[in-house]
Amino acid sequence: MVVFVLLTYNYSYIEDSSKMNMNIDNSVIIIFFITLLLGTRLQSELQVFVLFLLTTLGFIFFPMLRKTIRSFSMRGHIYTLVGFKLLVFLTLYKLSRFLALFFFVGLLFVDILCPVWIMWLYQYKNVIKGPWDLPKVKSYAE
Repeated sequence: MVVFVLLTYNYSYIEDSSKMNMNIDNSVIIIFFITLLLGTRLQSELQVFVLFLLTTLGFIFFPMLRKTIRSFSMRGHIYTLVGFKLLVFLTLYKLSRFLALFFFVGLLFVDILCPVWIMWLYQYKNVIKGPWDLPKVKSYAE
């Protein structure tokens, strides 16, 4: 199910805040199904309510908040993301130092090493197939 969520998640950003709509895609439906399955294992109704509340806040309202903040200020968007990454790191650090270290290494890999690696690999690209490819025009006039 996690693979299905990762494959069907809407990774696009909304540039214009007037286009903002409540878009429920397949990944959110699967997330709520997983929450329902986990909720059946909890002891009280209050725990189930808190689990569904956190799921709703995390997977529906937080992406909407991020898109709104990004439409107003890119710097505020970056501060929000760094703040939440720091919050997750500190929470994991209280639970387990190994998980916190694993999370930190994963962040370094995804946020720093992968973009640098893609920029390094771009020098070997020879075929231009779309508008996302930057053309290098050769000058024949010397």
